[in-house]
Amino acid sequence: HPTSGETCLADPQMGGMGVHYLNPALVDDTVVVTKPEIMIYEPQKDGSLKLVGVEYIVPFKIRAETAAPPVLFGQQFRKNDAFKLWGLHAWVGRNNGSGTFADYNPDVSCQLAS
Repeated sequence: HPTSGETCLADPQMGGMGVHYLNPALVDDTVVVTKPEIMIYEPQKDGSLKLVGVEYIVPFKIRAETAAPPVLFGQQFRKNDAFKLWGLHAWVGRNNGSGTFADYNPDVSCQLAS
């Protein structure tokens, strides 16, 4: 079962990243387009969550940070030193003016997060 990321992630200049829900059973050395490791949601006024994107990850313990980055959709995963993983966001539920694969989405807000 997915685990909660409790925190809605955002950056004042770059936009939101939403609330991340990780499915630990999918975390391995393989990324599958139809099975993202993380689903990303934006808190709504009524307390519900709206799917705005997904994130594909491979932890450094599986693919060393010194290795070549994984690639999906022709995009290289970015190093995330804070969480010790390779990651690639895909904004599939909300258009992103910064780009489909940008880390942050200026149109995603954490304003309604509890």
